[in-house]
Amino acid sequence: DNYRDNPFHNFRHCFCVAQMMYGMIHLCNFREVCTSLELATLLTAAICHDIDHPGFNNNYQINARTELAIRYDISPLENHHCAVAFQILENLFPQLEEVMIHPLKESLEYYERQKK
Repeated sequence: DNYRDNPFHNFRHCFCVAQMMYGMIHLCNFREVCTSLELATLLTAAICHDIDHPGFNNNYQINARTELAIRYDISPLENHHCAVAFQILENLFPQLEEVMIHPLKESLEYYERQKK
């Protein structure tokens, strides 16, 4: 239900990316160098990377001053995908906040600081 019916960023795209990640994990032996949590994070990211995509890119969002662009002043789509994914994960697994979501948010914040 969280993937919209648009020409590209739809559930089929989600499935293709998730299948590719699964293949990479096994073909590249990620299991030998990654923890179970890291592998779960890779698969979750592959599944959620374009969740609830409205079908228009960031430039359109910003130029049209859409609700997403107003809410997220930088990378509105990526921030939206992440927010939707966190909301779903928190609803499904309330205990995940401490175990997975908090460390992921810290990693994202660290990455954003490194880009500046």
